[in-house]
Amino acid sequence: MAAPQIQLDKVLQSYLSSEKCSLTKLSKDLGLGVSTLHNYAYGSVPKGLASLILIADGLNLGLDELVFGGDHVKHS
Repeated sequence: MAAPQIQLDKVLQSYLSSEKCSLTKLSKDLGLGVSTLHNYAYGSVPKGLASLILIADGLNLGLDELVFGGDHVKHS
């Protein structure tokens, strides 16, 4: 069985597009640096869970939805 592919970049890009939200605004809302969030949205994977938890909470997603994507993405 193949390991699931990390989809964090796709989930973030989808959120930004569907919510018409900029990286700058989202980074301020989450308390993350713009360059850090940009890196996550374009392929970098956080080294620890703290950033993932912060982003998941801010987007109202479960960690599995944020990291691996999913058929249903709930927005607040």
